[in-house]
Amino acid sequence: MPLDRPEHSQPDSSSSLENVAKVTARTLSQTPSAFYDEISRDIKEHPADALTRVAGGAAIGAVGTVLLKNQKVALVAAVAGIGWQGYEAASSLTGFVKKAANADNDSARQRLADTSAHNLGRSLTNFTEAAPGMVLGGYAVSRAFGAPPIYNRIGNAVEEKLVFPVKDRLAFVGPGSERVPLSLVTKDLQGKATVDVLELSRILGEKHPWRGIETGRTLDLNTLKLSRSVSGGEQTMPWLPASTKAGKIPFHIHGPEAGVGARPSLSDLLATKGLGIVKQGDQVAFYVGQSDQFSLMTKAGKLEFFQPSMRTVIVDHASQTARRLSGSHHTTQGWQMNEASPLDYQGTLKALKALDLSNPLKALEGI
Repeated sequence: MPLDRPEHSQPDSSSSLENVAKVTARTLSQTPSAFYDEISRDIKEHPADALTRVAGGAAIGAVGTVLLKNQKVALVAAVAGIGWQGYEAASSLTGFVKKAANADNDSARQRLADTSAHNLGRSLTNFTEAAPGMVLGGYAVSRAFGAPPIYNRIGNAVEEKLVFPVKDRLAFVGPGSERVPLSLVTKDLQGKATVDVLELSRILGEKHPWRGIETGRTLDLNTLKLSRSVSGGEQTMPWLPASTKAGKIPFHIHGPEAGVGARPSLSDLLATKGLGIVKQGDQVAFYVGQSDQFSLMTKAGKLEFFQPSMRTVIVDHASQTARRLSGSHHTTQGWQMNEASPLDYQGTLKALKALDLSNPLKALEGI
């Protein structure tokens, strides 16, 4: 004779999973409504409490920003904060799963879903009310004492992902874009990367013979992908994809009648962030852009004091010579160039085959 199942026995695993799934679905579906109810109630009935949470958020934002000024403290605080949040989240999730697994009737499941949705709604409301204060507190401290380094890195990442113009993004997808060989980038045992910009210039030079107008494209070092080719005028290149963004190498050609020869023009320098490449016939120029300095001086309202500098290495494959060009551009006097410095041709080629682009200026000056 089979034994009856005890009245209070634990549900089997399949029933437990079904209970958890049903309670979770109900909780998630009810949370938006619970959040709306909670924040509406605070605004209408408890505005002082809401303002207190805004003030508390401001204090957290200010103190947190001060702590983040020290990178070691920032790391410890981040690890501790993430660890504590992870512990609390795991504890809450474990408790919820245990209760949901044992909610073996509709009434029990609904009660638990109501409670869980209310708790989630309350948590979201508390965060929403404190968030503006956190932003204001962090902003006030950053304005008074300078932004922590991590804020700048986050800002750069946001700019790269969100502010990156659509036109630039589209240039790296679809027909015309293509990948370059992985061998162009080499990493040593310490993880330091070097780029074979000499081979890159050869590849791009073959793709862009002179046909009466300037043409070019940009390499994205993060994906090793070339943008599609873009065209300018007989002596102008008004735009190269993402040339003012980090991790990009813009390339274009100059015609035989170009007034500046193989070296970059002033507009080329101002439209390039890091390393750029210009080719004219058998001559190839590797230069360091000035877009960051140009942007900073423009924002500071001191553009009249900006004197762009020329830092260029030119390789002439026909004569097998190399030289360094340097100088500065003055608003009234134009370019004031120093005498070109000859470089060892073979030594220059060797250096260009493994260039450290973490600091392009230092890399070119080290040749």
